[in-house]
Amino acid sequence: MTIRTGWSGDTLTGRVTVTTDGEGPVGLSAQWYAQDSQGAPRRPSGSPVAFRISEGGEPYTVANREARPLDCRWYVLEVTTVSGTAFRSDPWYADCLR
Repeated sequence: MTIRTGWSGDTLTGRVTVTTDGEGPVGLSAQWYAQDSQGAPRRPSGSPVAFRISEGGEPYTVANREARPLDCRWYVLEVTTVSGTAFRSDPWYADCLR
């Protein structure tokens, strides 16, 4: 699984792509988390999203409409498979000092 995060206009997004060893689409759920600083407790940011995606298909985009470009927080997108395996994006910092 690959998760790429970044801004699309004023919306923080994560693009999820998968590689599978089986057939058919994979069921996933995704949740954005925010932290006031690296290592601080995480809290949900936005609502969780459930979706299905196939290998080789278009990446699935998960938007976080609560994040703001200059809000001085770290954001992480966590994607979980139906079996409970979790994948996390690299932390994304919304830099308030720009």
